[in-house]
Amino acid sequence: KLYAMEKEFPARNLERKLFSGEPATAKTGALEKNPDISAWYYVPTWKMEPQTMKPKVHLPRGCWLVFMDESGLGAGLVEELQQQEQQQTVITVKAGPGFNEENRRAFFIHPHQEEHYDRVLQELAAQHLEPDRVLYLWGVAETGGAGEETQWQQVEAALALSLYSLLYIARSLGRQKITGPVRMDVVVAQSRGAVGTGTGAPLDAVHLGPVRVIPREYP
Repeated sequence: KLYAMEKEFPARNLERKLFSGEPATAKTGALEKNPDISAWYYVPTWKMEPQTMKPKVHLPRGCWLVFMDESGLGAGLVEELQQQEQQQTVITVKAGPGFNEENRRAFFIHPHQEEHYDRVLQELAAQHLEPDRVLYLWGVAETGGAGEETQWQQVEAALALSLYSLLYIARSLGRQKITGPVRMDVVVAQSRGAVGTGTGAPLDAVHLGPVRVIPREYP
């Protein structure tokens, strides 16, 4: 069986409003087409600025353990530290084929040998010295250059300077049970592109791993 049902709904007053589309004028922010196609797209980039002389920073007395680079950056920083009004104890560490103590404040170590890092700290402990600042400049060295090295050898060399050595330093400091806080500053070149020089070298960005993890392992 089929049933039909009728129901009345209340009437609604549907008001109609007219909107006039007025053309945009200069006062309302008119959009104009730029005929120069080169200005249609934007790319974030670095802007070169002239170098300005910064005021000399006065540092409190401290003991610095500086892992020296070969570009001359470390030599200039060490000279600056030695000219500080507050006496700074500076110990330099350079990469070499083996462990060698040039003098009581200068060492050569092999980056791949973890025990060499321990020996440096042990020698300093014998002099009653505890580093409270570690300045790591080995990451300034250029990696991935041309030569007789194979690609795998280049990768191993980059990892030794950007990953393993930072881990060895942190573990050696932990084994020595240094009582005071230690600040580590890591300086790396070419890890990111700037001033239109490309995207940087991926191997030089490996240091970001230990830089972020070490403070959590040794708070």
